Amino acid sequence: MKTSTLVIWFGALALAACASTAPPTGRVNSSEDAVRSARELGAEQEPTATLHLEAAEEQLAHAKRLMGQGQNEKAAWLLARAEADANLSIALTREAKNKREAQDAEVQIKRLDETQRSRELGPGP
Repeated sequence: MKTSTLVIWFGALALAACASTAPPTGRVNSSEDAVRSARELGAEQEPTATLHLEAAEEQLAHAKRLMGQGQNEKAAWLLARAEADANLSIALTREAKNKREAQDAEVQIKRLDETQRSRELGPGP
């Protein structure tokens, strides 16, 4: 009786070890959404953001290949990295846009200051 119980337990463990992880379709969708968002924000216009966007796209493609081979656990890790890289690309794109807007605002402020000073001085003699 003990031998048959051990055989059953080892058989169950072997089956559990061989069982594949469910395909990470939710992660595929969220990674694709993040990549799409980065593109829509113009990440391709910012060099550093572009590097992370390209990395995200490569990781996403590799993860899909792994899923096709049944390597869902490895694919899930790659998809997490792809989403993180795409999100970093988004953040870098927004940062660059904000810097440009701040610089433009600074230029406008300087122009207004110069205009105000020239008005205060009035016309020359």
